[in-house]
Amino acid sequence: MNLDVVIPTYNRANLLIKALDSLFRLTPPADLQVTIIVVDNNSTDETAQVLRRYAVRYVFEPKAGRSNALNAGIAKSSGELVAMIDDDEEIADSWYRKIADAFREPGFDFIGGPYEPKFEVPPPKWLTGNLRGAVGWMDFGDRPLPYDHDFPGLLLGGNVVIRRGMLERVGLYNTSIGRTGKRLMTGEDDDMYARLLSAGARGMYFPELVVYHWIPSSRLSKGYLRRWTFWAGVSEGIRERLKGSSVPTILGIPRYRCGKIARAPFNALRKPETTFNQELTLWSFAGFVYGRHYHRNS
Repeated sequence: MNLDVVIPTYNRANLLIKALDSLFRLTPPADLQVTIIVVDNNSTDETAQVLRRYAVRYVFEPKAGRSNALNAGIAKSSGELVAMIDDDEEIADSWYRKIADAFREPGFDFIGGPYEPKFEVPPPKWLTGNLRGAVGWMDFGDRPLPYDHDFPGLLLGGNVVIRRGMLERVGLYNTSIGRTGKRLMTGEDDDMYARLLSAGARGMYFPELVVYHWIPSSRLSKGYLRRWTFWAGVSEGIRERLKGSSVPTILGIPRYRCGKIARAPFNALRKPETTFNQELTLWSFAGFVYGRHYHRNS
């Protein structure tokens, strides 16, 4: 089996070193041939110099955005399996082994796994539940689970392996709803997951397929979570505009979203400890409305 690992990067040379060191310090199983593809998304730091130290395939993508970089890396790949990780991650000792085990048989089209956090500073006590996902701390349990409509989460785009044949079938990442610069949009991974399921792809979540995700102190603030939630809502609004709604709407807004925003103040009064979560409901709604009706890509 040939595995191409695609890493998009932008101005994070110091973190990229750790990511690459984690990939090169491990010996893959004998039947897994690994190629590392790093996509320099027009970095202005020392990324190009750093990459000269490693036996990687270098790709330069001038058009800003994680989705553009991923697509450029996928276009330069040739392996039977294509993996995506981010430049602020390190793989666990079991990562290559789990990939080889999963794909020795023809049953799976894609696999994914958890993000375990590496915090720059201790996280605040209020960072619990769904708020963890907003900063990149996601774990869906300690047993394998099928990726289907009952899966209790989503396919994490920074820790996924997809068979090339299925990737060619569903297409590349959607560049209109991905993260670019300060826009914390998140929709490209959700969109890819939805297309995989719609295509009938068979996927599995494996808790052993671990990546360790660097979480800087700048993410551990309520201000960051407000921005993240707003732009996640924008991504969802754009997707709704492009594909249409499958549920009842009011002025183009799904009725269930209107109900959530109407209930938020009362929920905060009944349970003051949920006040911040209810506030994020407002930011998500505002982002969705903006994405659904107003946002246009330049």
